[in-house]
Amino acid sequence: MNVTPAMIPSIMNRAELKKNIGKTFQFFPFPRHDSASGSYESDKNQWLLRRETPDKKGFEFLNILGDYNPLVLDSPKINKFDEPDVLILRGQVIFDGSTVRYEPFTPKPASLSVPSTNLRLYLEGVDENGVRELPGPTVDVFRFSVANRGQQTVRDYRALILVPQTFRRPSYGSYVGDLPMPHATSIGEQKYALYEKPMSQPIYKNDSIKIGEILLNTALGDHIIFWRIRCDDGVFPTEAPYGEIKVRIVPSRR
Repeated sequence: MNVTPAMIPSIMNRAELKKNIGKTFQFFPFPRHDSASGSYESDKNQWLLRRETPDKKGFEFLNILGDYNPLVLDSPKINKFDEPDVLILRGQVIFDGSTVRYEPFTPKPASLSVPSTNLRLYLEGVDENGVRELPGPTVDVFRFSVANRGQQTVRDYRALILVPQTFRRPSYGSYVGDLPMPHATSIGEQKYALYEKPMSQPIYKNDSIKIGEILLNTALGDHIIFWRIRCDDGVFPTEAPYGEIKVRIVPSRR
């Protein structure tokens, strides 16, 4: 049974989670670390599921990468249990000094009277099947935009784009409109260049804004570009840790 974002986890899902007591989980969205110098995404995202609470309404977690107080998450705070080890939350876990706490994305339950937020990243040239196909290997421009598919204006957001390192920037420099220089990261054994772009320009309902472009050397084969967008109302996509854009590089016909 799949749980939709509007549903509280079912008894079956809670029972399945109970079977995993003693195992380690990751939270999504990733925890945030707050300090006097600012906030950043924490890499201390390993949580031991210690036990079910005595009232049977929640679960107690302990961070195994730092000395923090136990964190209790009750059912309304958990959106979905993605087996084998990911919990998708309805808010974000915050590290603040030696304290760890949970902050919901909205102060009260959503209703039809509360405007929804929905941001998506798009790559120019993607077809109706969600694939951009290019002849190659070659050098090509990848242009990215963010679209607002929700019901309200979003004024501040941050886009993360993870490009497989099988694609590389040409050695002869960049140009106007280019995304910032990336950081190296990995998902599993796959290595990526992580581009991060903060945006303060408002994006209105049903609007789309170009956020940047990258000139890349492409490699033959099927590739996936991952993305994530964070704003005050939450993290997108809501249904998975990352969104996916498929890129297929086929041999050139000469």
